[in-house]
Order: sequence, then structure tokens, then C-alpha cells
Amino acid sequence: MTDCMIPTKRFQDAAYDWQREAFSRFDDERARIAHLVVHRRGRKTSLALNIAIRECCRKPKTVIRYIAPKRINAYDICWEDPNMLFSFMPDPLVMPWTANKSDMSVLFGNESLLKMHGADKIAEGKRGLGGAGFVVDEWSYHESDYVYNAVIQPIIRESGGWVWFLYTPNGMNHAYDMLTRAQEDVKAGRTDTYVKILRASESGLVKPDELAEAKRTMPHALYQQEYECEFLASSDMVLIQPYQIERLKDINHGHIGVRRIISCDPAFEGDSCVIMCIENTKVIEKQVLHPDRTGEIVAACLAMGSRFKTPNYIIDCIGNGKGAADGLADIAGTFVQYFNSSEKAGQGSQIQFVNRRAEAWWHTMTEIVEGRVTYIEDPEIRKQLCSLLYSVPGGRVLMELKSRVRSRLGRSPDDADCYVYGQWGLKNTEPIRGDGSRSARARFVPVGAGMGGMV
Repeated sequence: MTDCMIPTKRFQDAAYDWQREAFSRFDDERARIAHLVVHRRGRKTSLALNIAIRECCRKPKTVIRYIAPKRINAYDICWEDPNMLFSFMPDPLVMPWTANKSDMSVLFGNESLLKMHGADKIAEGKRGLGGAGFVVDEWSYHESDYVYNAVIQPIIRESGGWVWFLYTPNGMNHAYDMLTRAQEDVKAGRTDTYVKILRASESGLVKPDELAEAKRTMPHALYQQEYECEFLASSDMVLIQPYQIERLKDINHGHIGVRRIISCDPAFEGDSCVIMCIENTKVIEKQVLHPDRTGEIVAACLAMGSRFKTPNYIIDCIGNGKGAADGLADIAGTFVQYFNSSEKAGQGSQIQFVNRRAEAWWHTMTEIVEGRVTYIEDPEIRKQLCSLLYSVPGGRVLMELKSRVRSRLGRSPDDADCYVYGQWGLKNTEPIRGDGSRSARARFVPVGAGMGGMV
């Protein structure tokens, strides 16, 4: 392989000191088992991919496996990103290789194989995979330690292979427990185990102004986790904290004009359907229904809109909720925002989100922290707002699923979601005059922007 630079010149020319140190330890057999707890944008995945590629090139018929929490994560992180896997591959004229997209694998000319996996698929029954090395990415976001205990550990115990765990913290879960044991092994003198914790305040890899902006705009707990690699208790991973809401009591708001919107989080078959009228960020009425038909939701929303003289509505239209949104939109004089909580979030923010729901929760949190929201008097809304956890898989904010909240707390956060959607909808709602009519012409917002009709 003298005619081919591996790792590639692109990686070597831009390698950080900590990456060079990790490479050196790997080559000296002092990192057979490695825990790389590295802040966001620390390039831990690019390091591990280059080691995997190099090992495939220099050792014929070897198998290296990259494992992300889910198969879609492996695709997004490595396969699809033009700056990841294929930007580091060797010149095919020197070391031939063939990529198989459907299988997410790369077969090299020396019969070595680099294969991408999702731990979710492995957990469905794929044991005995075999492999000389394993890169376990976003380890703290794996559902459990199953993939290591049931698949990887038996292989490397028998063959002497290697495994690298890459992650930023995600609470005190299995990754935290394994890191603690690895640190104890290092202290006890185990020479094949390597632990690296790299914090942004110490690495110098993030520009000071960018780090300061992240610290200013992000919740303290999120900043400490993503940039300072702190392992936090679950209570710290609540996006909206009680003290932030309580501070709103001391703020006097002077709104220009009156903006009102009816927000609805639809539900059927016995589940709670929550409807709120929100005026200038304040909830002025809330109803909780248990409807059997879409028409009941439409009628209840219209009645509330009539009482408070507003034509503006925002409906979570995921699933059966779209029927309620369509029903309202078909009525003359209504202006309905179709809020699809599962659709892709907008772009352009420094913070990235998994979906629109996370983006709307983040918007509400920001409005509360900045003091632009009226104190929330309803105790159930306050309780639910301060109960939802968030995580940051792959560097993108994700709010806790309703099903998990329901199993953890015994109730669904319907009130909180309805409130959040209403705050999101207000920013797209124009002021109205005292007679309920709008003070400015309606503007059309394309459905692709997450809304339908007029707002």
C-alpha cells in the first residue's frame, strides 16, 4: 500500500491533536477498548471511520462493523453525508472498492468488508455477525447495552478484536456505567483500555464566539451535556424548568394589538382532546374533550373561536387530526395552520431539530426564558411543560415521545403540547381589531411551510 495514503491526505492534513493521539494509542495496542466521550463537532466519527477504512485496507479479508443506534442513523451519519465515509475512501485505482447502498457496505479489493448497521436491527436477532473491529457510534443513545453484551463482547473476548464507543453523554445510562468501569480498569493498570473525555472549553476546537453563542442560546443543561460532556440526571434534561416559568410573574407585558388563536391537540376514542384559546401568549380558556368523531372537535373549536371572535386556528394534523384541520379549513372565514408535529423542522437555526414538534417546544422555551410569555396560571399546563425530557440524538433536539411520557408519568402531555402549538401559531397570526376582524390583509403561507390556507 505504499502508493496510497491511508488515512487519506484530507484527514491527515486536518487531523486534530487528540485524533492523532488516539490513532497512536490504537497502533500501540493501548486502545483495544476505547471510550471517546467528545463534545459536538469534535470529529470523533470521522476519526473512527478512518481507522476502520485503514484496517480494511491493510488487512485482507478483515471485517469491520459500524453500529449506530438505528439503521437510519447509520445512513444519515455516514452514508449520506458527503463529508463522511466516502470523502475518506482510498483511490479506487490503488485500492479498489465497491459500495452497496442497499446493504450499506463497502467491499474492498482485498476482500475486506466495512459494514454499517443499526443496533435496532441487530437486536431483532442478528447474532454471530463476526468481525475484527467494531465502531459503536452514539453509544449513549442506544436503547440498551444489548449490542455489546450479546454481540460484540463474545467476539472480541475470543478473537482479541477491538471496539470503540463514540458518544456525547445522554444521562446516567448504560454508557455512563460502562465508562465508569473503563475508568476503573485504567486506574487498575489495564493497558488495552483507553478513555478520552474532550470538553469544548478545553479542546479549542470550537471558535470562542461560537461557543459563547451556544452557551447564551442553549439551556444550561444542554450546553453542559453537548459541549462540556457532563452526565446529567434526568431532571436536568427537562427543557422547560419550573423556575423559568415562575420568573414570568415579575414581568409586565405591553402587547401591540391583540392576537388570538384557537389551538387544538386532537384525540379520539377516549383520549383527551385539548382545545385552548390563547390571547397574546395567555391561555384565556381551556377545554378537555373525549370525542368520538371529527365533527365534535370541529364544532368545539368553532364555538370557542366564535366566543372569542377569532378566525385563527392551529391544529396538530398528524394522523386523524388532519380531518379536523380540513373540516375547519372548509368553513368560510377560518384561517387554519396545519401543524404536522412529525414533519421535518425548518433550517437556518444554530440548533437543529429532529422534527417540527421539537422546534415548537424550543421556540416556547426561548419565549419563556426571554420573558415574552405571560405567566402560565393553569397548574396542569405548568406541570406538563416541566415534565417532558429532551435528548439530542445525532446533535438534533428530540422531545420525549408521548407514549414514553404516558408510561413514565401515567398521563399524556396533551395540555402542554396544545399550549406549545398555540405559542408557535401566534407568531404567524396577525393582530385583530376589537370587532374580531383582522387589522391587516391575510397572507398566504404554502403548505410546505407547515401550514395550509391563510393565517
